[in-house]
Order: sequence, then C-alpha cells, then structure tokens
Amino acid sequence: MGRKRGNAAQESALGQLLEGLAKVRNLASVREKCKTALTTTHLWVSVDLLDFPFIRIGGRGGFEMPDIRTHPPHSDRFDGIAKTAYEACLWGDKYVNRQGNGAAKDSAFVTLPWEQWE
Repeated sequence: MGRKRGNAAQESALGQLLEGLAKVRNLASVREKCKTALTTTHLWVSVDLLDFPFIRIGGRGGFEMPDIRTHPPHSDRFDGIAKTAYEACLWGDKYVNRQGNGAAKDSAFVTLPWEQWE
C-alpha cells in the first residue's frame, strides 16, 4: 500500500512551502527534515527544526499554524518578513518563540500518523 497523498492543491502548496523553506532558511536538505500526515480534509506538515510548529494545508492549498494563536495575514512583526500565512509558516519558530514554550512540542498533533515526505 502506497503513501496517501494530499490533493493537487495540497501537494502544490507543500512543494511551495519546502522550496520557500530551502530558500529563506538556507536548508539544502529540507525534504529530509519534513514529515507529512493526511487527515480527512488536511495535509499536515512537520518540519524537524528547533521550535517549529505544525503546519496545516487545507483542501485548497491554504496555510495555517493551528498551535499559534496569532500570525499574519497582515502583520509587520519580525521586520516585515511575514505578511501572509504562507510567509508566516516559513518563520514559524519565531511565532513559537513569541508565543512562549509549548506551541511546538506540546501539540495535540504529535499523535498524527507522520510519514517521511518523498
């Protein structure tokens, strides 16, 4: 049985996310640090970076960090880096640090059936 994949919009968004992380964070092996889990309506992404939150990609390819209470679409925090939810996901650890301990490690989403992304 093969790995379950998200729909075309989710897979495209995942590719965009990984490409963006590789570029802005200077990560040569970002795909090796990424795991995904598929639920009924969402593609979940876990990136093995210090204090990085879980990212949820919706059925239409939208980005969200459910463990983070507040993040863009409209914010000029962190020197204007993040103005969209996608950009906020690239710098998720900064939102975890701003929110305080626990947002990345104590999440209920830890129990999802994570698989290495290929």
